[in-house]
Amino acid sequence: MRSRALLPLVLAGLLTVPFTSSAAPRALPEAASSPGMKLVAHLPSAGGTDLEFFSRKLAAYRDASGKVVRPRGGALRHFSVVGNQSNNTRIVDITAPERPFVASTIPCRLSQGDIQVNEARSIVVIANGTGSSSTACSYRDAVTGNDKPMPPGSAVIDIKDVYAPKVVGSAPTPAGSHNHTLMPGGRYLYISTSEIVEGQAYVPIFDLIDPRRPKLVGSFSAPGNSPHDIRFNAKGNRAYTAGVSTFRILDTTNPVAPKLLTTFYPPGTSIGHDVLVTPDGAYLRVDSTGDPGG
Repeated sequence: MRSRALLPLVLAGLLTVPFTSSAAPRALPEAASSPGMKLVAHLPSAGGTDLEFFSRKLAAYRDASGKVVRPRGGALRHFSVVGNQSNNTRIVDITAPERPFVASTIPCRLSQGDIQVNEARSIVVIANGTGSSSTACSYRDAVTGNDKPMPPGSAVIDIKDVYAPKVVGSAPTPAGSHNHTLMPGGRYLYISTSEIVEGQAYVPIFDLIDPRRPKLVGSFSAPGNSPHDIRFNAKGNRAYTAGVSTFRILDTTNPVAPKLLTTFYPPGTSIGHDVLVTPDGAYLRVDSTGDPGG
């Protein structure tokens, strides 16, 4: 998941929309730690992978029963986009954190499910790997006008109508998208293929200025493995990558031609999973699967 500024209400939504492998509601477990936290709601599902949040001022919205409500002056609604590794991504209304409900389902079943929402809150990008569950999705090719099956890469979803999301484009890459990151501003998409056995890292870069026609405009290559995840600083002129064998810092002043600044491997790390940068850009927090030395 990505670092982001969240309203307290939205942060509460993160705590109240857990997804489990059960297909039917079950008793909520008692908290075993963190005494200041309490589980207040539960939406069953399977294969959940990632969450992103956005808010929207709506002239009319749908309540949990599907009824259209038209309040005077409109209403601010809060949503969570919930990725899924084996089923369709869902948009969950978390305006009332104790009573979340599914507002809509994105008509696309993809094999990875990492989520990114652009800053304009107009599109969602969903990572699509090379797994067999990625076949239940198609999109209208903007050039030919024909429906095409979604290839490995990243799927682009129009969410301007939050209750009727549309699959509008594809950013394809043969190795698939294990993870991906929108650069601040939301125009450029960096894809993390995260292949474990590689001699050369490869990060394709797509321009999403027209979401219907993502365009491959650049790439980054270096010895070693591709990143598992990529983060940007607030200005967007630095990228920080976490990979199986190495961590890297890139100069992204030119978004389509990043330059390698530093390669490092922190002591005590195993498979690099993620890297977080502090708001001032001064420190990194490295996330890995464990200490290879035990």
